[in-house]
Amino acid sequence: MVSEALPGSTDDGSLRFSDAGLVLRVEQKAHVDPVVAHAIEAGNAGRSTPLLVVARTTTSVAREILESHGIGYVDTTGNAAIDLPGLYVRTGSLARSGSFTASAEIAPAPRSSSSPRVAGKAGLIAQALILEPERAWTLDAMAERAGVSTALAHRVFTRLEQATVLAANGRGPRKTRRVASPGALLDLWAEEAVEPKERRTPAYALMRGDRARAVSSRLEECDLLHAVTGVAAAARHVAFLTSILVTEVRVTAARTPAEVAAAADARLVENGANIVFVQGPDDAELRFRREVEGVWLAAETRVYLDALRDPRRGAEQAREYRNQVFGF
Repeated sequence: MVSEALPGSTDDGSLRFSDAGLVLRVEQKAHVDPVVAHAIEAGNAGRSTPLLVVARTTTSVAREILESHGIGYVDTTGNAAIDLPGLYVRTGSLARSGSFTASAEIAPAPRSSSSPRVAGKAGLIAQALILEPERAWTLDAMAERAGVSTALAHRVFTRLEQATVLAANGRGPRKTRRVASPGALLDLWAEEAVEPKERRTPAYALMRGDRARAVSSRLEECDLLHAVTGVAAAARHVAFLTSILVTEVRVTAARTPAEVAAAADARLVENGANIVFVQGPDDAELRFRREVEGVWLAAETRVYLDALRDPRRGAEQAREYRNQVFGF
């Protein structure tokens, strides 16, 4: 094995395996998150020589992005995946979704308090951007749409501009931002959106036919704020081969689980549930809900993330939903 620089290359170096007749381009990074991974993939498009990313730390979603585009990686915490003729290296474990994850997850690189994670209320800003990717946003417009302060919107915008996810135009109060890389932003939000403590209440209701429509109708009659989400909501847009065994419904935090179950004419159970009611500390994740053909559904972003985290083949179905709904 020989380390050298390829003539005329802007890469950080290369590895030549003479016995196997292989040459790898090498790109060094301090930390690779989904945004950086998308940038690496875009820069690697159309190049024939395989690329190896060497980093201090990587995140699980970033590693999945790199691997899905045939880009090898290795980091200082022991994560590695290289799959080439004559050279195969893998460490870590396979997640239940089939995606690669490390045996010990590494947190993203430290940020200052002025550079927030896109989670919680900051995550609402990310969702608004993803849901309207062609819109040019002012701070005031975003604060109103997401229901957050202009100070928080400014901090999130600043972080995403620095990460080249947002493109800015103009100056001062009339300055606008538009999403430059919606796919990277969706992956970043999905990775950083650590859920607050949520109450998940399993229940059973006798319903024939369209369960999502039935439960939404019952909750609406009781003026109970709610939104069907996850795979059950995704299936209303994308046809899945598997049956929907459990309908996941996000409901207002203002009601007790018993009140929610009573409104849905359901009974609380420990086993055999066909409905799961999800309640967060507030109603933030119901902000972008929409009514589609008489059924209240969570925002497309929320549906995608909840499906992605469903242990019952949710990741596979979430990817199909993402392809058809978002197209990136």
